[in-house]
Amino acid sequence: MADALHLLGAIHLRGKQPALAVKCLERALGVKQMLEPESLEANPSSWQLGSYLALGSAHLQAGAPKAAAESLELVVKTLQERKGDSSILASAQHSLGSAYRALGQHDQSMQCYQLCLELRESQGDGPQLVSVLNNLGAQAQQLSRFQEAAAFYRRALELERKHLGVEHPASAATLGNLGIVLGQLKDHQGAVRCLEEALQVQEKELGSHPSVACTLHNLGNAFAASGQGTAAADCLLRALRLWQEVQHRGGSCEDIAATLHSLGNVYRGLGDPGSAQRCFRQSLQLREVLLGYEHPDTARTRHCLALGCANTPREALQELQAVLGSLQVSLGSGHPWTLQARADADALSKEDVR
Repeated sequence: MADALHLLGAIHLRGKQPALAVKCLERALGVKQMLEPESLEANPSSWQLGSYLALGSAHLQAGAPKAAAESLELVVKTLQERKGDSSILASAQHSLGSAYRALGQHDQSMQCYQLCLELRESQGDGPQLVSVLNNLGAQAQQLSRFQEAAAFYRRALELERKHLGVEHPASAATLGNLGIVLGQLKDHQGAVRCLEEALQVQEKELGSHPSVACTLHNLGNAFAASGQGTAAADCLLRALRLWQEVQHRGGSCEDIAATLHSLGNVYRGLGDPGSAQRCFRQSLQLREVLLGYEHPDTARTRHCLALGCANTPREALQELQAVLGSLQVSLGSGHPWTLQARADADALSKEDVR
């Protein structure tokens, strides 16, 4: 019975039905524990480790990273002690890295991905390295280690182009991620080149797709950072139209809100405060509903709206002080958004005194 439940759980996991997979795998482990009560914690069998590995993946899919980490930590610890199968250990390390990442434990996540990479490299330089390299790139970005992130993405891109081809959507996605990192490294022209190339492939291979809208959004931001405001507005407007078109296929109101926020900043830079105000207000309306009034993204839009759209400097100052308090709670006093809100509030406070 335990074997049948394990198999059924694996089928549900492959079928993207994580809740059913969790139920089956937990029941399978429960049956096995009744049959072998001493082995589960002290000396789990290979069968049990396989079930725990699958259970960890199912919890991840179900949005329960803490439960996933508990299962996967047992697998990793046991395999390391036994010097077990390196391919299974690599898979467990990769999944555990994803669980830590979802929990916000970014240093631990990075360590897991790096251990996974070492294990995968010992097995050859094949396509199985791509996902861990991309995850390492994303995790390095999260830790603001942008040079490392760029190196990971470049290596992943090289492998994807070798095994999948230059015009494969996966290669384009990695190229787009590299473009974002180059922007974070202040190489704005390099960012634009990568994102334009990624967009060309995605439009050809995917047509109207959420990935295309995402790349248009990122390209718009790259154009804005490079001082090309008109090109930025064009990209963001295209992204906005496409987000609205593909909402039922993976786009979301959150994506629309983010693009409206970016478009508001572009219009403000182009000297069009009326259009900027409309974009910020629409973005704020969506973010307050979707994320809540105190969420950092909501506070960021409130910040931008206060700067350009308040009726008086005193109203702007009051709103910025409220934004500052919100950001200090959610992001801390040293976060760049908090520091910018404080600087803008201080500047307005001095104007008010004068």
